[in-house]
Amino acid sequence: MTSPSAVGQGVEKVNFTRWQLLVGSPEIVVANDVPLIDQTARFDSARYATGKMGAIFNQVTPHLLYKRGDRTVTESVNHIWRACNKTETTIPTVKNKHIPGCNKNTPLHRLYHP
Repeated sequence: MTSPSAVGQGVEKVNFTRWQLLVGSPEIVVANDVPLIDQTARFDSARYATGKMGAIFNQVTPHLLYKRGDRTVTESVNHIWRACNKTETTIPTVKNKHIPGCNKNTPLHRLYHP
């Protein structure tokens, strides 16, 4: 699926699409096909993101789960923990720094303009 850059709304040229995957069979007569998937996606083609058009499943909350005891991700876990819990130790040094994604009320997001 693609979204032409000439369509969409706002600075990001946001465009939504919806599709359904239905379960059915020519051999079985079903009064109403049963939707197996009923999904939407959001596309954007922002001019400031040159050559970087994007698409997301907007009904899904993306997340990563790292375990602090997992040695294979120790550096990543420590980096994320420091960024969220000791922002003054991260670069650039800025007073009252706010890192998106550190709590459920401020998720990571791609759009520069809400």
